Amino acid sequence: MVVPFGGSNCVVLETSGMKMKVASKHRSIVLEEFDGKDIGRQLIDLNNQLHQPGTDPLFKEAYLPTALHLYKPRYFRVHGKAIVGSPGAVIRADPVPVPGRRAPSIGATLEVLCLDKMNIKVAIRNVQARDSQGKIRYHARLPCNPKAEVAKMNAVWTPQANINFELVSSSDLLIDHDDNATREQLRIAYGMKDKSTASFSPESAIRSDKTRELFAGHRVQGAHITFFLVHSVIGPSGPAAGTMNSQLGISLISGTHFATTFAHEAGHYLGRRMVNGQWAGHEHLDGRDLRMLMKEGGSSWAVPFGMVKRARAFSGKPA
Repeated sequence: MVVPFGGSNCVVLETSGMKMKVASKHRSIVLEEFDGKDIGRQLIDLNNQLHQPGTDPLFKEAYLPTALHLYKPRYFRVHGKAIVGSPGAVIRADPVPVPGRRAPSIGATLEVLCLDKMNIKVAIRNVQARDSQGKIRYHARLPCNPKAEVAKMNAVWTPQANINFELVSSSDLLIDHDDNATREQLRIAYGMKDKSTASFSPESAIRSDKTRELFAGHRVQGAHITFFLVHSVIGPSGPAAGTMNSQLGISLISGTHFATTFAHEAGHYLGRRMVNGQWAGHEHLDGRDLRMLMKEGGSSWAVPFGMVKRARAFSGKPA
């Protein structure tokens, strides 16, 4: 669990009717037990909402309550009084011995980090292009709303890692193949001999490996990540909802991306590491666990605790 510095988070302990001694092993992590009877009703309401027609199946899988009817649960607020970094503080729940009975051997452990807010500055640019009639229009059939996309990123990362994404620029970007210098960049990007046939047309597929230098020249100064919204993206493995170049801090996003694609690509950037002198993303999770943000085949919402630790260790500077 991540607790914001100076704030709190909540946890429920299923006791199964056993008497349990619950204690924090760190003086800066303070427990407050409270009556959580209203939470049960809220979970039932949430369960009903998530079963409504039209609910995003990945959102439903990530947020569906796993236990609606607990047997003698106890509820705690976990307060963070000081910064507690990795490996974290420990909260232990141990069965209380009952005279004349064999003491249960089971218990529960909760690892807690208390973290201040980490701010990551992002720019989101809807790309524009010139069509065959010379009219300038958005490259994607479905341009995005930058403020809405940042809100979805923060819905994933802030409660789970206390990471906040700040939108520093949302200016559109025109890549105009009528411009001589741009046409030369396109010729180089696609390995063409003659720049007269180089084009950048609306609703075309963009090769992320070929165009990284072109887009790198349009990064927003002061942003850690600049996202470029185009019609469709072809990554190293084929069509993709998005790609990330962690070294350059640029990401191409398809107009038909998932609700959490921006958050997923940011995860690649925050989780990067050096492998043989090259930046590499963290390992993907396969598509079997539908809750995970970094899973293959369409990102979901949950951030594993190990990934939180890696992301919080990020110390990169804005462009």
